[in-house]
Amino acid sequence: MGSVAQVIVPTLLVVTLLGAIVVTARNRLRVAAQVSARHPNDAPLWWVVAPTPAAILHRRLRTAVTTMHAAVPQPRRRRAEVTRVQSMAADIEQLAASADREVILASRSPRGGRLRRLSEVSRLVVTVEDSVGRVVAVAAELDPSRHAPKDWDEKLRELDIRLRAHEAALADLARFDVTVETTARDSTG
Repeated sequence: MGSVAQVIVPTLLVVTLLGAIVVTARNRLRVAAQVSARHPNDAPLWWVVAPTPAAILHRRLRTAVTTMHAAVPQPRRRRAEVTRVQSMAADIEQLAASADREVILASRSPRGGRLRRLSEVSRLVVTVEDSVGRVVAVAAELDPSRHAPKDWDEKLRELDIRLRAHEAALADLARFDVTVETTARDSTG
């Protein structure tokens, strides 16, 4: 009886661990496949890789929202004041989630009208993508850390001067170390 328990218990532990890994991976994939975490929907998981028109529209929306989030980060604190650009980004994200719901509904339409509906929804997707491009451009213009191209030459010259000074200082230190070693050897020898 003891040998059966020695086989069953580890087997159950392995099966449980594998099940937990599969469920965790599926949940992470589901979250990653969403157009918007704030406005989740029931887009099929297989749309992450599927070559169908609906899946492609879904991925375009997801990419647009991801791009926008990279350019316009949301406030870190819940009660932080939201900027106008962040507010526009939130509106566009909601529009993208709504367009994704339309993609889902169109994909479930009867075959006869499916392509027509997806064509109509693709116009929404293009509108979302254009809006994302515009809000990203506004965010880039308002970014205080961004240098205008005309400033790049001046900044690069300043950086080059500082780097040359640093390299010269390192070369002086290296010569000093060699001089100290030579002097130390001469005095002990």
